[in-house]
Amino acid sequence: MALEEKLYANQFERNIVGSAIKTISNKWTFYILKDLFLGKKRFTQFQENRPNLDNKSLARCLKSMENNNLIEKRLMIMKQNIS
Repeated sequence: MALEEKLYANQFERNIVGSAIKTISNKWTFYILKDLFLGKKRFTQFQENRPNLDNKSLARCLKSMENNNLIEKRLMIMKQNIS
């Protein structure tokens, strides 16, 4: 393997690790990921035990996680029975 290829490979590996650390190091991201693993799925569920987490910060954090492909947003449509 040529020296240039080794340098490129090392730089690429650092970028992946660096971007992962940067993404997860957000103040609320780690807590939201933990809540996801514990089964929480809804916006209000993420706020339940975090009084310092306001709507704007939570929305921004979730959007950032979605943009970085950490999470996937799914909309639930509920049917209403009209009789």
